[in-house]
Amino acid sequence: MAIAPSTYYAHRTRPVSATDWVDAHAANALLDLWRDNFGVYGIEKYWAAMRRGGHDIGRDQVARLIPKRWRELRRRPGRRYRPHLDRILI
Repeated sequence: MAIAPSTYYAHRTRPVSATDWVDAHAANALLDLWRDNFGVYGIEKYWAAMRRGGHDIGRDQVARLIPKRWRELRRRPGRRYRPHLDRILI
């Protein structure tokens, strides 16, 4: 897909938006939290930890800011949730 040079340079000289700035700071805080907890938390626990740390952040925003590769790192191959048959039939 071709992009006009004028569009490219206009985008390049545009200042960073407030939303991108806030997202960058939240992503850095999440990265620090991820490193402190050895990358074993899920999205819900990261969200709760960010709220406890004083960050006003939503659960969906945490899910958007956490890269997919972080979520894949905590998966263990071969382990699946298999519900018991008696719990399903109740």
